[in-house]
Amino acid sequence: MDMMLCYEKFSLGSTNSPRSIQTRFARRLNFRLPTGDGVFGEYIIILCLVSLFLLEGCVHFPKTESVKIIFPENQIPYFDYPVYRGQNPPIKGEYFQSRNKNFAPAIIVLPILKGGEILTRHIGKTLSENNFNAFTLQWEESLLPQEMKEIKSEEDLKKAAVKIKTIAVSRIIKIRQLIDWISAKPEVDKNRLGIAGVSLGGITASLILEIDPRVKTGVVLLAGGDIGHLLAYSKEKGIIKVREKILSSLNWNQEKLKSFLNPILAPADPINYPNQASAEKILMINGLYDEVIPDHSQISLWSSLGNPEQYFILSGHYSALLWLPWADYKIVHHFQKNF
Repeated sequence: MDMMLCYEKFSLGSTNSPRSIQTRFARRLNFRLPTGDGVFGEYIIILCLVSLFLLEGCVHFPKTESVKIIFPENQIPYFDYPVYRGQNPPIKGEYFQSRNKNFAPAIIVLPILKGGEILTRHIGKTLSENNFNAFTLQWEESLLPQEMKEIKSEEDLKKAAVKIKTIAVSRIIKIRQLIDWISAKPEVDKNRLGIAGVSLGGITASLILEIDPRVKTGVVLLAGGDIGHLLAYSKEKGIIKVREKILSSLNWNQEKLKSFLNPILAPADPINYPNQASAEKILMINGLYDEVIPDHSQISLWSSLGNPEQYFILSGHYSALLWLPWADYKIVHHFQKNF
């Protein structure tokens, strides 16, 4: 325990679970924090984003220039699905070159579900100022397609779930193409590649760590595994709204929804892949009171990554933004330690 009870460290190889830690903290604090995952979530998001703008405007950061890039679409992916051929347009992002412009490691930074360009740019700039080359990505297509809001039958749900899987696996292909492109750049040390992701970006980062041996280390923030369970039990407002319509239309319960989705989404779920990266080179950060990523999903991902070092901050999913300065330090320190 450190930081004056602000967070609990979940050590490498620990057999404790997030649930047991949360129970212990709940007894100690004897109250539940207003985490921002419910009624006040939108207000906390706005407050955090305004704070981030003020932080970058009022605190001196050395100027960091980024280059807008469109990654090549003509590169051959390392793995292919016939269903994805011809459906893999280029991805857009920004490249923050290492401050010293020397031969340096490269870190790929993946965004949250709804874009989150402000957050990924902030992380990219922070890494760049600490002598890493950083590549931040921008997804133009939402992972949750419009079809998810129009479910009237089991067949409709199957088609929507297949589309989610298609988009998710297509993103993995694009990231691996990006790794090809990054590795060829003269200022990048291709033997020192890392990845970081927040929320949905953390789930995707976990997949890359598991399947691509070129990526040696990573930071996974506010993420979880067992995607079917996550969609069936998450308390994120948008997911709840869609889920309630589906359950009402099909007369299902949450467990039936989970069992239906899991086989379809399996190729996009990190818990279904053996971890090729060393657990000692992975860092997880989760919110102790996160209701967007259920406890079971957090535990499942932690286990699939080989029980890496993990921290729980006293926050929910959205209010975790208030911990951004601390997270900046942990991200930079993790990559410096492993490179």
